[in-house]
Amino acid sequence: MSVKRNPERTARSGSTLDSFLEEEGIREEVEAVAIKRVQAWQIERALQEQKKTNKRSRKFERASR
Repeated sequence: MSVKRNPERTARSGSTLDSFLEEEGIREEVEAVAIKRVQAWQIERALQEQKKTNKRSRKFERASR
């Protein structure tokens, strides 16, 4: 079964998100918020990984005594 595509619907229409945000005058603000969220997520992940590493090392310390 093949699906017929309407070329008018599959062609890109409108603007990009960046140009939309630029037109609205909020691109820099949105990008700053996005960067902060990514950095917070990265820090959270690093702290979680550090907790796992600390738990593992404590477990091995107890086992070796």
